[in-house]
Amino acid sequence: MCSDADAAYADLAVRAGDRVTVSVYARAPAVGVTTITNHLTRRSVAQQLASGHLLCGKGASWIVEDLCRPAVPLAGSGEVVSSGVQATTAGGVVGPEA
Repeated sequence: MCSDADAAYADLAVRAGDRVTVSVYARAPAVGVTTITNHLTRRSVAQQLASGHLLCGKGASWIVEDLCRPAVPLAGSGEVVSSGVQATTAGGVVGPEA
């Protein structure tokens, strides 16, 4: 079953071979905004997320899964390639590719 946050992305189709950009912005101590853009379809979806806990601002992780449609398998390539990974902080740009 989809949460309200998951449902915001339900209409964004992503297929094997698509180039996707994911941006996450900490807007307030407990509020963030995510934007996912599929460059092939030129479609973008943004969602504001609020937490009852403060964001630590020290790390991020990305998990690729489809909890909304478990009967629909993810693309069978078995590989997700990440590139251009970086974070911008008050101290500058950080990350493995910064």
